[in-house]
Amino acid sequence: MPAAALRTYEHALRKLGPRAMAQVNGTVCTSCHMVVRPNLLQQMRLPDKIIGCEFCGAILFEAALVEPAAEDPAGDSGVA
Repeated sequence: MPAAALRTYEHALRKLGPRAMAQVNGTVCTSCHMVVRPNLLQQMRLPDKIIGCEFCGAILFEAALVEPAAEDPAGDSGVA
């Protein structure tokens, strides 16, 4: 992770605590429930861009852009 990205996240975490990051659901920030402007949604999709909500300051992400966790190669989900 680039150092600048880590600093941005740490700043948001200190300021907002557990609400430092928020998923965008359609066009709405799930932290403050305000509509995210279309140009910010486009910027969010660019590689290496960190976009914060204009209203609450949370770092925005889309679930579709988050890479799924790697599956256990042994196929063991840890559930008995």
